[in-house]
Amino acid sequence: MKKLFYLLTVFTLTATALSCSNDDDHLTVEEQLTPSQTLSSTPWQTTGA
Repeated sequence: MKKLFYLLTVFTLTATALSCSNDDDHLTVEEQLTPSQTLSSTPWQTTGA
């Protein structure tokens, strides 16, 4: 019973450590818009009139 508990603990710790991966490579960086780009990308109420 002691061996079973030891193996279960080792398996749990190993599975936990291996499941953590570095996902930072898949992050996308949003470009910062200039004030004029932000102003021109905003739909205005008078545009549809």
